[in-house]
Amino acid sequence: MEFLLNRDVEPEKECVHAKYKLVRIIVDSPSAAEILSPENMARLKVYVKQGPFYSEAQATVATKGTG
Repeated sequence: MEFLLNRDVEPEKECVHAKYKLVRIIVDSPSAAEILSPENMARLKVYVKQGPFYSEAQATVATKGTG
């Protein structure tokens, strides 16, 4: 599960698309809810909703130098 949800391990665009397609297939499967825990299903659904190239924004703070 961690491998499927980790967006940092795929170096190639094609791999990112393939992983996203695989997760969508799992989420869309009628039997997935019976096999996976509710927590894992929720995590996979969030992954699909965010899309294949989602990344969390990194906040940076600029400081003005003194002197």
